[in-house]
Amino acid sequence: TLDGSATTVEVAKATNFALCYGGSGKAVVRSTGCDENEGRRIKKQFDDAYKILANWWSVQHEHGRRFGFVKTAFGRHYPVPDIQLPRFSTDKTGRRINNGGFIAKAERNAVNGPIQGTGADIIKLAMSRVYRSCKKRGWLEKVMMIATMHDELVFEIDLDILEEAIEIICEDMASNPVIISRKWRVPLTLDVEAGFNWMVPWNITEMQHGKEDWA
Repeated sequence: TLDGSATTVEVAKATNFALCYGGSGKAVVRSTGCDENEGRRIKKQFDDAYKILANWWSVQHEHGRRFGFVKTAFGRHYPVPDIQLPRFSTDKTGRRINNGGFIAKAERNAVNGPIQGTGADIIKLAMSRVYRSCKKRGWLEKVMMIATMHDELVFEIDLDILEEAIEIICEDMASNPVIISRKWRVPLTLDVEAGFNWMVPWNITEMQHGKEDWA
């Protein structure tokens, strides 16, 4: 551990989130509590290990500086106007302002926006497709889509159609024709958890793959 309290897994997770969207060595310092030299070392090691990712960051930054926005995988615009700010400017009183912080945040958003935005696009497509499937089968009173959280959909499903509904919902979420048309090299997958309350103690996906006993 770095600070005597966080576990190795927690430190690794914090480091990953600090760097995977283009954060600097200082982001590692803030996330883990390590010293600045260690933060810079980790940042350099990360960039050296993931050169394609680092190159993509540069492409995103350049697109943002040129157009003032970046795009999700489905073409939706994500504005990043601050990325076009000059490094220094003056306010109405003539005071010199350093825009470095605004620019750095916009650069992070130019990377984070398309990733999170594409995830949002995918979940919205899934919600629409699931609704159409349920309406087609007369299930609108049997399959209640009650919440969405980031990349997760929560349903209340009548037991008499549960098995069939899970299969159809999984197909709608992971094999949407719009998504398949992108021809991504890594297919989408999903996990299914179930239960009679919010604890959802049963991981159906793990059971299907023999990693858990069937409930």
